[in-house]
Amino acid sequence: MLETIRRRFQALQPQADFCSLRYVEEDNERLSVRQGRQQPLVRRHDRGAMITVLDGGGYGYAATADLSEAGLRAAFERARNWARATAGRGVFDYRQIQLPSPQGRYQGPGCDGETEWPRAALLDLLLSESAAAKGCDDRVVDWSASLWRQDIRQLYLTSGGGEAEQRMRALTPSLAVTAFDKGGCKPAAWAVSTAAWAARAGWS
Repeated sequence: MLETIRRRFQALQPQADFCSLRYVEEDNERLSVRQGRQQPLVRRHDRGAMITVLDGGGYGYAATADLSEAGLRAAFERARNWARATAGRGVFDYRQIQLPSPQGRYQGPGCDGETEWPRAALLDLLLSESAAAKGCDDRVVDWSASLWRQDIRQLYLTSGGGEAEQRMRALTPSLAVTAFDKGGCKPAAWAVSTAAWAARAGWS
């Protein structure tokens, strides 16, 4: 998809002092258990682009989920219209700044290859950990555990030839219990070490 976005941005040939595109694609999945029962799996895939335009000293931007060439062009036109509408009316004249043209690529740890995501084994782990957190204490009235996986790609392009690409993966575990005693409830949550959970799941 990143190469497609590059081609479509180049095809825009934006007529403005400066134009940039920031593309973000995020794949999320969340596994969770509560009170010893598996909760519905949550899976989400989001992607979209933000077009920013500087023209005649004005500044405008527009976001879109339509990543076709026509969709990106429409977003550019909206952003340019806002830039021209604000030209000469803002506190700052954007013609005075040096226009950015970054170059670079960053890939976070664990981004090589596919991520192992054995759902059945991870759900068993969540059930075990949440049960251990509850223990045998009758004062505990609610207990849960979850694991949230994120895979994020970003691409930043400018009309001056700038290009920066970034990819990150994150794994966020959580564990929570709520206890009731002497007429009052007290929730507690822990930021569990990701490395510890990964080790228990058999990951390096």
